[in-house]
Formats: sequence, structure tokens, C-alpha cells
Amino acid sequence: MAGDDDLAALASTAAVSVSDLDYAYQLQLAEAIQASLRVDAGSTNPSSSKGKAPIASPATSSSSYQPAQAPAPPQPSDASYALAVHAADLARAEEDHRFAKACHVYHARAAASACVVAHDALFARELAAIPDDRWAHDGDNIERPLDSTKPLFRLLFKGMTSKEVVGPRDRDPGVAVLAVALCDSRAKVVLRIQKPVEGFEGGRMMLEVMALMEGLQAAVGLGIQSLTIVTDYRALHNHMLGIWRPQQKKLVDMIDQVLSVKENFKQCEISLVERGTIDYVIN
Repeated sequence: MAGDDDLAALASTAAVSVSDLDYAYQLQLAEAIQASLRVDAGSTNPSSSKGKAPIASPATSSSSYQPAQAPAPPQPSDASYALAVHAADLARAEEDHRFAKACHVYHARAAASACVVAHDALFARELAAIPDDRWAHDGDNIERPLDSTKPLFRLLFKGMTSKEVVGPRDRDPGVAVLAVALCDSRAKVVLRIQKPVEGFEGGRMMLEVMALMEGLQAAVGLGIQSLTIVTDYRALHNHMLGIWRPQQKKLVDMIDQVLSVKENFKQCEISLVERGTIDYVIN
């Protein structure tokens, strides 16, 4: 019958459609599983160079995938780090030593040159003062050899508190200044030092001794062998000559240290001048 045949054909077509839908569902399910595996692999190994898991078929989707990981770089040990720091410190110390040695050589040459120039200038002034009649008779025989024991350099120094530098204030900042001027025989400044001292607690005598120590150490570093110390502070002048003796132990130790440095010179004198003379040279 024609009606039964149509029903049978319709049923067959419906069965095929259901089978196609089921197959399409299976394919979508397999793709969803594969996408889930790719996301899991990317989240567990973000440093992987590929970043994606290979696409697997539904039959092999249950197999696990472990991408190869690069070996971790070796971590430096404490011993190697300490050796590296020690090597860097040693190289820096050697560089500082070479620089200090070069500075010492340069200062020694500069001091020797300045000593010769000062001696020649002094001798030239003496020759200019000789009368013409004596020069005509003894001019070829006048000479003055370089005497390293004769004081050709003068050391002027000053220790000033913040009150003297910046004037009176409501609150004293507690800052002091050490000023030093090293001059040749022509009163030309060869070296000038200005050094602040923060948090200073003490009197003028201690500041003057500290400034004197700075000047003496600078003269020793320049290789100067003869020196005249110039000061306008009578108390320090008497302490240096041994006429007076300070009462404070700290000040006694400082003056003894200054006298010890003073022994490095072949000739070292101390001169007292009027107050204000040093201020003009220092400033």
C-alpha cells in the first residue's frame, strides 16, 4: 500500500536524521574535551615555549601530556658570592692605593718645585738690594745654595665656631670650620684647606689645635722639610712652646700628637702675630 510505504520511508529518514544528530553531538563533545585539555596544559605550564597541547582524538583524549621543561639555572652559593664581593673590594683597594701613591708623588714634586722657586725668588731680592759698587767687585762670587733647613713655608690656620661664621642665632647649629693656608716665602698660597666639623662640642683651643693638625699633616704630605707655624692665639703659642700646660686630658693628648707630627720637619718654628693677620690670608 502506498500509505504504508510513505510511512516507512519517513521513519527511515527520521532514523537517519537522529543518527546524524547523535554523531554531531559526539563530535562536539570530543572537541570540547580537547579544548579543555589544551586550557589545562597551558595553565599548568605557562613557561612552555609552545603553550598548547597537541590535539588528540576522542580515543586518546584520556592520555596525559607532560611538556618538556628547561633545566633550572644553578643558583650561586654563599661561598661564591662572598668570593666575588671580596674580589671586588680587593680591586677597589688596589685602585685607591695606586691613586694615593700617584697623588703623593705629585705632591712631593710640587713641594720640591715650590721650594726651589721660593729660594730663587728670595735670592733674587737679595741680589737686587746689593749696591752697585759691591756688585762690581764681588758680583761673580755671590751665591746662596739651597738650604732645606731654612723655613721657606708658612702655615696659617684658624678654627672657627658657627657663631663666628654665621653670626648669633636663636639655635646654634653646632657646626665648626677648620681653615688652613700654606704659603711660600712670597706669601703666595700654595695650599688652602677648608673643612667643616659637624656636631662639635668644645672651645676655641681645641678647634685651633685641630686646624693646626690639619695643616701639619698637609705639609708632611707635600714633603715640606722646613716650616714656620703662624698663630694669633697666644694660649696655643705658649702651649706649643711648653710655657703653659693645658688642664684637660683630651687637649693634652691632642697637643702631644701635634708635637709628634712636628718632629717630622727638619726645622719648624712657631711665630705669634697680631690678631686679624691670619683672617686676611685665610679668607
